[in-house]
Amino acid sequence: MTKKTYRAPSLLAMKRVTTHPGEMLDEEFLKPLGVSARALASEIDVPANRLTEMIAGRRGMTADTAIRLARYFSNSAEFWMNLQAMHDLTKEVVGKRKAYAKIKTRKIETEAA
Repeated sequence: MTKKTYRAPSLLAMKRVTTHPGEMLDEEFLKPLGVSARALASEIDVPANRLTEMIAGRRGMTADTAIRLARYFSNSAEFWMNLQAMHDLTKEVVGKRKAYAKIKTRKIETEAA
């Protein structure tokens, strides 16, 4: 059997923080549809401040909100949660790049199938 070395994609290569899910919600969904945050909140049965805080970047995406948005916009909860995860990861990396770069990388070899 051949051994393969697994290499995860490097977040350290990221140069900027990715788009916050609230900004994505506002710019790519609400504005094009002409829907206000308050109207959407009513449609998906959440407090309006949950969405306005998220759009302002002061609140993160929750699983509950992701499921509700996915249902409303006919996409997936994973889409919304992945936006949040990438935002959180890149925010951390951009802020602490030098500290993370000092960590020695250990290669893990796995058996090829």
